Amino acid sequence: MLALDVVGRIIPAAVREEVSGFGNKRSYHVHDVAYGRVQGIRDAIVAIQQGESQTVVMLDPVKTAGLSALEKLVLADRQPSPFGGVVTGNQVIIYRD
Repeated sequence: MLALDVVGRIIPAAVREEVSGFGNKRSYHVHDVAYGRVQGIRDAIVAIQQGESQTVVMLDPVKTAGLSALEKLVLADRQPSPFGGVVTGNQVIIYRD
């Protein structure tokens, strides 16, 4: 299945990446640093679908170009993400428990 961007260009197949949450001081620091790098990005969240145990967030592909999976996760969560999630292209699934 092909995906198209807003101008009709083909978007390459997205890679699914599991991103772990933070469980200790070092991993929290990694999340915190990533959050500091993306804090200035405004209006990157296109859609949010809340669920009980997870939240699905769609990010703007232009504003998030070049970001790592961890950076997309903390941008979508708007904080260092304690439970982690899954990043597939510009779709982020944030685990809540």
